[in-house]
Amino acid sequence: MRKVSLLSVHFFIFLTISDLLYSLEYMKIDEIKPGMKGYGLSVFKGWEPEKFEVEIIDIIRNTRPKASYILARLKGQNLEQSGVIAGMSGSPVYIDGKIVGAVAYTWSFSKEPICGITPVENMLEEKKYADLSFKKEPFEEKNLKKIATPVMLDGYSGFAKNYLEDFFAKKNSSLSSIILPSSKIDSSSLQTSNTTLKPGDAVAINLVEGDLNVQGIGTVTYVDGDDVFIFGHPMDEVGKISLPISKAYIYTVIPSSYLSFKIGASSSPSGTTVYDGQNAVYCKLKKEAEMIPFEIKISEGSFVNTYKLRIANSPTYFPYLATASTIASILNQTGYLDDKRINLKFYVDFSDREKNYIITNELTYSYFPAYYNFFSLSSDLNSFFSLFFNNSLKDLFIKNVKIEIKLQPETFYYTVENFGVDKKSYKPGEVIRCKVTLKALKGEYFNKVFEFKIPKDIEKGQYVLFCGSQPYFYYELKRSFPAYYRINNIDDLVYWGSFKTDFSKLVIGLVSTQTGLIIKDKKLSDFPEIYEDFFSSYMEKSQIPVFPRIIKSEFDMDAAIFNSSRILLTIGEIKSSQKE
Repeated sequence: MRKVSLLSVHFFIFLTISDLLYSLEYMKIDEIKPGMKGYGLSVFKGWEPEKFEVEIIDIIRNTRPKASYILARLKGQNLEQSGVIAGMSGSPVYIDGKIVGAVAYTWSFSKEPICGITPVENMLEEKKYADLSFKKEPFEEKNLKKIATPVMLDGYSGFAKNYLEDFFAKKNSSLSSIILPSSKIDSSSLQTSNTTLKPGDAVAINLVEGDLNVQGIGTVTYVDGDDVFIFGHPMDEVGKISLPISKAYIYTVIPSSYLSFKIGASSSPSGTTVYDGQNAVYCKLKKEAEMIPFEIKISEGSFVNTYKLRIANSPTYFPYLATASTIASILNQTGYLDDKRINLKFYVDFSDREKNYIITNELTYSYFPAYYNFFSLSSDLNSFFSLFFNNSLKDLFIKNVKIEIKLQPETFYYTVENFGVDKKSYKPGEVIRCKVTLKALKGEYFNKVFEFKIPKDIEKGQYVLFCGSQPYFYYELKRSFPAYYRINNIDDLVYWGSFKTDFSKLVIGLVSTQTGLIIKDKKLSDFPEIYEDFFSSYMEKSQIPVFPRIIKSEFDMDAAIFNSSRILLTIGEIKSSQKE
């Protein structure tokens, strides 16, 4: 008992000393009065922060539970003309030598440089939330706006740039307003002996780094050892997140009547974000961020280029950033509207912390006009990568992604224009003569005749005969038999993720049904009918899944095939009661 008591006393003394030190270092919101004057720090050009003047206007209290904001007017560093600047988020404000908080909020089209300051005591609270498993409810005030965080892009243009702009805008992120071209600076070019982050420094959060770069730039508010607090508002309020942070260089400030902004570039990482909260982004120095290695190898004839990247390991960011980076690599080598065929092979190495898995597959895009290639590719890649983060199976962890892209000049494909058969009624075992009318892109119509044999053991009834490319065929199957094609376990994910379909294969197929059974995550096809009544007593009839029995023939073509067609057939005699 004595040991426990001594430990409690020591802990109490430690907390008391810590609180005393903090109270000497920062000014609590209750101590702040209208008319008080102080200064702030921010980088307006180069590496080093410069002072600007701050005058307290008032306190906006209870903007949300247990939180208030300090209203202030800024002066100096041309702020009277530029207004509050995007990239100033996190700029520390001091009164009487004590830190008050961070410049964090403003109003669009304001005629004066008036800002909202997040109290530092609220910012420091975000550290404790980093160890909790729950996420706080997001706060949004319709009039008071987070100062935008300028997003600097290196290597993204056209469709890839627009894709990222739309992504950030839909999220209502602090990253949403200003997207600018920039680069990354080698740390060896730093014209300063101190690369450690300090209050007032420009700081970059790196979402993508390597041969392509995406970074959001703000300001450091407070540093306590290896603990760093930046922005004074959330980036996206996603909670726990690990992204590289680095000291940033500011080229200049661009004045704007809407919202002035800084142009800058990141340098080598010096730490990582830990928690993106309501009042700040909490970071840790000397700690490496968890990023996903992502390699893109792109070739056109004898020309080959390779991009090596590290992308944010985040369900919020990775699917979009990986997709945009893939498209950017293509556009860095070919025009947006250039007629082309895109062949994309991907390799994904991932695990569930117990076992490693690999998914490989191949996709082909050959649309006209050519910009449809990018719409289709972006949808496919985003949906695929999202599966790893947003599924109900297990927590999955992508370890590595490799993509190989081959570009071929000119676009060429066929479209299915018509599909016919020699008659409408057949017997089991008969051969169906199918005539397919195709049209080549910018070419002539032509007919092809294919033979399709009906199995002798097929059940009598009415069937739909399908004609189209292999991907179209399986798309229709997945839509018609959702229970069978649903991903129920990791093995299903690997199987269907690696299941290759080829647009250059013409499929003529007949689909019949069979009774199946799904027990937990296992599918049982060809389920014996004698047991159906036993299991149906435990399930509603509508819950007993119907599985496909696929009868098809495939024919190789020399280009992709688009469109599809269907014909209703009768196989065997159908009784009048069936027709009704």
